[in-house]
Amino acid sequence: LASLSRQLELDRLAFLHKSLQDSGEQLPSLNEIASDITGKRLIKPSGDLDQYGKRPAARLEGWLSGLSFGVSKRAKKFSK
Repeated sequence: LASLSRQLELDRLAFLHKSLQDSGEQLPSLNEIASDITGKRLIKPSGDLDQYGKRPAARLEGWLSGLSFGVSKRAKKFSK
């Protein structure tokens, strides 16, 4: 079930990316986003206390959150 869940998240990411791109939003490519998620090449350097930036699953969650709100970058989440 974990792989099914992950595939749904990836499908949602691709859908949100296409929707924003179709509306004219300037976005990083899906390859750039994938590199950011895996940690191979972060789009924004780490260094703050961003909870979404610590692990690939968290970075994916950050991208889903950011794109859901119509912004072209990974959302950040800070502890209270």
